[in-house]
Amino acid sequence: MNGILISFGELFIKSSSVRDLFIRKLSNNIECALAREKIKYKLITTHDKLFLETKNVIDATNIIQNIPGISSLSPAYFLETKSLEEIIKFVEKNYIDWIKENETFAVRARHDNTVKLSSQEIAKDIGNVVDRKANLSHPDKEIFIEMREKGTYIYFEVIKGIDGLPVGCSGQLLSLMSAGIDSPVSSFLMLKRGCELNYIHYHSVPATNDASIIKSKDLCKLLLKYQPKSKLYIVPFYKIQMEIKMKTPPEERIVLYRRFMLRIAELLAKQEKIKALVTGEALAQVSSQTLDNMCTIQEAITIPVLRPLVGYNKEEIIIIAKQIGSYETSIIPQGDCCTLFTPKHPTTKADLHKVKELEKELDIDSLSKDAIDRMEIIEFK
Repeated sequence: MNGILISFGELFIKSSSVRDLFIRKLSNNIECALAREKIKYKLITTHDKLFLETKNVIDATNIIQNIPGISSLSPAYFLETKSLEEIIKFVEKNYIDWIKENETFAVRARHDNTVKLSSQEIAKDIGNVVDRKANLSHPDKEIFIEMREKGTYIYFEVIKGIDGLPVGCSGQLLSLMSAGIDSPVSSFLMLKRGCELNYIHYHSVPATNDASIIKSKDLCKLLLKYQPKSKLYIVPFYKIQMEIKMKTPPEERIVLYRRFMLRIAELLAKQEKIKALVTGEALAQVSSQTLDNMCTIQEAITIPVLRPLVGYNKEEIIIIAKQIGSYETSIIPQGDCCTLFTPKHPTTKADLHKVKELEKELDIDSLSKDAIDRMEIIEFK
């Protein structure tokens, strides 16, 4: 095989101008992913397909099947002809390498409107030169033939992609990366919707170890397979927590922590011209994620907070985490800044007026600026 035939999914419902823009984004994301692994290739664009010409078909397939915007992909032969006679000669010469003597087969043909024969006629003519038993209902092997504008593609399997939209076509987001199970999954879902993500992680070193920092780096590296590049902002949060612990009652601490986190994230987002935040919150999963508390927490900022997991339960989130490969990293024990100094019975119905009164005891601007001044920035490419 000399390449990979790539099919789009959702792009087909877009207008032609939007589709062309999305295809350019997708092509760029494919090129970045392959260049990262030093795989040589040539990318050929047609109206409704991409063909990736490469000698490293297996490695390239494993890489690009993780790229959002791809509906399916098929390792394939590309013949620079639409001549049925030439296609038949190629199949007749090679089918013994594709289909064992005891296996059945079927030919599935497609073509564009420049070909006069029907798909059934094409499949029949090609199948006649294959000296194996035909079985159109449940064959052991299928030979797919696609006759397109620039030539003919021959392939034997259709590998499911992750669908969605190409990263970069839906704007930029800043994702709060706790390094637990939820935040990598919520980040993945927004990558799949075409958003380009950067990440922010809060830690409580020296009150905790640096396990959460290491995990957040590893998870950002893992998510890099879905997008060309990203940044991770690592923000020290211990000083803020100590101020909250000393000056406020225990029941409201988690809500106050979260309001600070959103404020700092908003400051960074505005610096980077990012229009919204992403969190891994799921409604009523923990005390800070009740509807009352989420409303009180979000009131601290003006930009939107997207919560792609809001209607998921934990089991559903874990299934996705295992699918994308983040679960094993996420469950490594860590010191969690959100649970540091947490009371046994945190409020589930925070009163916004009371929270704002408590915050008058805190120098919000100074504490937020100090955290940003001491943060570390890591770039992933």
